Amino acid sequence: MLDRLITLARADDSVALVAIAQEANTAMIRAMRRAGAQAEQVEPDLTYLTVPLDARSGTPGPRPDDVVR
Repeated sequence: MLDRLITLARADDSVALVAIAQEANTAMIRAMRRAGAQAEQVEPDLTYLTVPLDARSGTPGPRPDDVVR
């Protein structure tokens, strides 16, 4: 599902995909980090995750043609 969100955001020319996850949601944080997210703790139990989507930056993450439907 995360791959699909990244693909849709890129198709819309978004510059980043942003999520806020509870610190206990380690699966989401781990998935976002694998997609290239930078993490910042904004509150004791919340993490702010940003996946840059600029294709020129070489940021990891699936390109539209990489996603299996």
